[in-house]
Amino acid sequence: MLDMPETRRLRTDMVPNVIHDTRAWLQDNGAKTLPDASIAENTPVFFIAFPRSGTTLMEMILASHPALQTSGELTAMGMVMDRLNSIIGRELDYPFQLDTLTDAERLALCDVYWRCFESELSSPLSERILIDKNPLNLLYLPLIRALFPTAKVLMAVRDPRDVCISNFMQAFSPNVFMIHMKDLASTANLYADYMALWRTARDTIGLDVFEYRYEDLIGNFDDTVSGVLSFLGLPWNDAVQNYQDTAQNTIVSTPSYTDVSGSLSRKAIGQWKNYAPLMGEALDILATDIEASGYDNA
Repeated sequence: MLDMPETRRLRTDMVPNVIHDTRAWLQDNGAKTLPDASIAENTPVFFIAFPRSGTTLMEMILASHPALQTSGELTAMGMVMDRLNSIIGRELDYPFQLDTLTDAERLALCDVYWRCFESELSSPLSERILIDKNPLNLLYLPLIRALFPTAKVLMAVRDPRDVCISNFMQAFSPNVFMIHMKDLASTANLYADYMALWRTARDTIGLDVFEYRYEDLIGNFDDTVSGVLSFLGLPWNDAVQNYQDTAQNTIVSTPSYTDVSGSLSRKAIGQWKNYAPLMGEALDILATDIEASGYDNA
């Protein structure tokens, strides 16, 4: 699929350039130039992770809580980004000129964001908080910080080796992100860049962030989910244990449907070991991330 003509027309420099510019802005304390007060009536929770990090499972768990709702992987922030210049009526050098946005412009951009969800939400925002789950939201964190400075960001972490081997084995539809998964080394390089941006953003973006590990979710469900709910300011609710029912009544747009509609399983943990002889250069590329995430590098 990655060799198809439509894939070859995609810009391979787009994601690396966005990652480079975003890290440069963050390292130059760009987030500190943005206002801290929210102007939007509602604020979503942004749920991010590199693809195949187990986010669909957590999404179904959170969607089972009566105070929360999810809407799949709608690219709302991407739509806002695409229309940013036309909405504000001028060319903005993103992310470096985000501090030039007026309150009126920020409000207009927030309005575009929420209109993307008009037909997707199961309940009014006054009743249930939206979990906006999309891996690409990491690339839009500067814009998220500008529009929703009080937003919470939830990050899922999984063994980098399992993540990369799982991505490489998927037949994803080609886009500017997935085209970098043409082989294991390229997949590992994309993962390393993505996580380097996350670690920089985590420490500098000025948003409330929380990480959990996929392996902890599988091995210690109650404590891990309780930790996430506490971060979101919500109490435990037994409904989260019925996530399989939620999954079976939800259109799951990722390859994870069979994984989330059944019982928890450890079969995907350490799966990379079956392919270790084939991973070669990818293991070297991932060494920093393996250590940074606290996984055994043996």
